Amino acid sequence: MQKIWFYIFLLVLVALPSCNTFKELTPSGEKIEVEQEAFTGEDYVEEVLGVSFEMVAVKGGTFMMGSNAAEADDDENPVHKVRLDHFYIGRYEVTQELWFAVMGDDPSYYAGCYNCPVEDIETRVERFIDALNQVTDMEYRLPTEAEWEFAARGGGKSKGYKYSGSDIIDEVAWYGENSNGKTQPVGQKLPNELGLYDMSGNVWEPCSDKYDPDFYNFSVPKNPHAPPEGDYHVLRGGSWFNDPHDCRFTDRIEGYRNYGSNARGIRLARDM
Repeated sequence: MQKIWFYIFLLVLVALPSCNTFKELTPSGEKIEVEQEAFTGEDYVEEVLGVSFEMVAVKGGTFMMGSNAAEADDDENPVHKVRLDHFYIGRYEVTQELWFAVMGDDPSYYAGCYNCPVEDIETRVERFIDALNQVTDMEYRLPTEAEWEFAARGGGKSKGYKYSGSDIIDEVAWYGENSNGKTQPVGQKLPNELGLYDMSGNVWEPCSDKYDPDFYNFSVPKNPHAPPEGDYHVLRGGSWFNDPHDCRFTDRIEGYRNYGSNARGIRLARDM
């Protein structure tokens, strides 16, 4: 009798799914695989010269990057599987207040709104990050394009929305029809599934990757990163003057690295 129960126990063990990953089916039908290994990352607040900013711990996982939707642009294809390690990403876009604390000035076209995203900074982004790292003794950087899209989708908590946090753009984004023709204070719209704000709209956010319209055709499956060399890098998320099409989290455009714009800001990331 004991042997019978022993064999039944073994059969149950074999029938159980692997504990390494699980799959969620989002409303759009997309499968998100999330690593089930121990995750020790925690959100934290960084203090810099009297100014604080928040970093969100993003649990790595596997997702299908890009879009097959009818409205998708050619450079959003082919849809391909990507696996990412854990990382941190800013809860908000870098504000004018944080930039001023680190750099001592505010180059923004819409200066004077300290809780608005800093913009018109493209020629000085690397200097800002270098200075921030010296003050904090950290290694902050721009997110890779894959990290940015995974975070904008909501990571392993994704519900398959069209924009970052909703299918209704006015709930989550400042864009051409509701922004009053300028940037707006960060964190005023609803966050996405990871608690990230303004990943659709407000200001375009550059990634560390060089823009290549064909990169998805030869992207590696784990932690992909287009070499940063070149005059153009990837911009994501849309901005205060764009239409809804540009604010989809799969939309990608090229941006000249040394071109200042009142519609471009930055969001920080860091390895975990």
